[in-house]
Order: sequence, then C-alpha cells, then structure tokens
Amino acid sequence: MTKVWFSLCKNGRETESGTVKADGTPEDKIFAVAAYIESGVTSSTFCVNIPIISL
Repeated sequence: MTKVWFSLCKNGRETESGTVKADGTPEDKIFAVAAYIESGVTSSTFCVNIPIISL
C-alpha cells in the first residue's frame, strides 16, 4: 500500500495532518480540510487529489 502524508502548517505550527492511499479507490485518494467561518457555514479550504504516484 502506498500512502501520501500531508501536514498543513500556519505560522510554523501544524494545524492539520492526514494520509491518503495513493493506490486506493478514488475516494481514498482525496485529502480535504474544512474550516468553519463566522456564519457557521463549513467551507473547504484545502483539497488535493493524488491521481498516481511514480516511484
């Protein structure tokens, strides 16, 4: 199994992290981070899809 690790930082401090399976289903290959804005609505702030990994 091939995994891709993500670490999102702000001002030198990690705010989110996660992994995706690069050889999984299309849903397994997506890493998304949601944020809550003042009105209480959830908004996608970061989303990445890993289509293929070449070694």
